[in-house]
Amino acid sequence: DGGTFAALPVAFRTVFYFDNVVITIMGGDGGTFAVKRAYVRGAKTEEKEESKNLKQQQLLRTRLCTHSGESLRVPISCCELGNLYNTESIISALLDKKVSAAASHVRNMKDLKQLKLFPNPNYSPDDEVDGELPAMFSCPITKMEFNGNHPFVAIWSTGYVLSEKAIKELGIEALQSEYGPFQAEDLVKLIPTQFELEAQTAQMVQRRNKRKAEKASKKEHRSTEEAGDADVSQKEKRKRKHTEGEEGANGKNKLASSTSADGSSGGVSSISKSASLVKSAASVIKDQEQHSTVFKGLFHKDKEKDKHDRDLFMSVAGIRYTLG
Repeated sequence: DGGTFAALPVAFRTVFYFDNVVITIMGGDGGTFAVKRAYVRGAKTEEKEESKNLKQQQLLRTRLCTHSGESLRVPISCCELGNLYNTESIISALLDKKVSAAASHVRNMKDLKQLKLFPNPNYSPDDEVDGELPAMFSCPITKMEFNGNHPFVAIWSTGYVLSEKAIKELGIEALQSEYGPFQAEDLVKLIPTQFELEAQTAQMVQRRNKRKAEKASKKEHRSTEEAGDADVSQKEKRKRKHTEGEEGANGKNKLASSTSADGSSGGVSSISKSASLVKSAASVIKDQEQHSTVFKGLFHKDKEKDKHDRDLFMSVAGIRYTLG
């Protein structure tokens, strides 16, 4: 009748299987009902299998590229969800615009951080234990292996990878000098489980919104500074133009005053000098004309000789005309 059962005398020890749960009625103790999960048939086996599968899945995520599925090789990058990538592979996918669905939240290089991982001193490709190799990387502080069994974080501001245990034990302030600068919000958990993915996604959105707000603030600040610089430059130009105008006017006034001063003093003196030179030259010429006929001929024509030359020209011309 759908799994129900009628009340039975408690003197009997009876076992019922009700929806895969063992219900035992113990006799002589007042009727105790045992409904623990430990009594469910196959429960422990299922838990072990789930734990083993999760452990194997996390181990693979520390060794394989989320985008290409290839083995991880340095340089290695991570996204804001904590997934690991071969840097060359994810960059090529971004350039070709062929990013896989698992990495669809990676839009550009700003959504990636190249990691600074510390090699595991105990790692060797030949050291295989129970079919598993030691982790390639480890925490430099706690020496814990980065194999998926221990939580690790990436410092987004610097790229260093440390175990969560190291940060909890030493504190953020003690790690600033060697692995900083960073804040608590800069910590990105690597290879989070499915149960942790929701919180990781919310943290990614919050971080991106913060970057967007900072970018808008910087742009607004830069625009304000440019506008202020433009106003200052315009004021300087107007001031320089005004100063140059005043200097030009002062220079013209000085030139005009100096020119007028030279004209009033030097002009009169030059005219008087020219007049005295003309008078002295006229007196010299007059004296030379009185003593030399040759010198006189330079300035006065001989009227007698001029008349003789004209008569001779007319005679010769008349003869030519007559002969013609």
